[in-house]
Amino acid sequence: MEQIKQSFWDYPMKRRTSLYICAILLLVIVALFVAIKIISLKSNIAINNLIKHDAAVRGESIAKTIATFAGDDISAHNYRLLQTRFTTIVRETGLSYIALVRVSDNRAVVHTDPKLTAKKLENKEDQIAASSQSILTTQDIRDRKIMDVALRIQTISEKFVLRVGVPY
Repeated sequence: MEQIKQSFWDYPMKRRTSLYICAILLLVIVALFVAIKIISLKSNIAINNLIKHDAAVRGESIAKTIATFAGDDISAHNYRLLQTRFTTIVRETGLSYIALVRVSDNRAVVHTDPKLTAKKLENKEDQIAASSQSILTTQDIRDRKIMDVALRIQTISEKFVLRVGVPY
């Protein structure tokens, strides 16, 4: 028997209709899959933005609170007491770090990482925060997901920048 190759149009109408329906169903499934991926991506971006915003607001609140209670100790140069307080706050709240940087020489007079206390820190954010009237926030410090909040503190004789690292 000789087999003759049939074209698509030679098949009966019922079979062609079934093939059309299968092709349409396949396209609908692919379209739904793409739509779900796009919606998922957009919602992940929105959630990440919300998390970052929450970290920034939390950091600003903590920085303002610390600046309020630490003002007298900063003016009196009670850096050991501040070191103890900052270390306790970091341990109990899950913050990454708290630092008090003297702007005139960029030295961390207090830092919750003892290796960085009294070290000169080369951060342009300190200079920007010292001259700014608002709170400066920076994301992803040292390739980690940390929101760095920098708040200017002015005493009678010196300028400081209080830095708070909030993980997100």
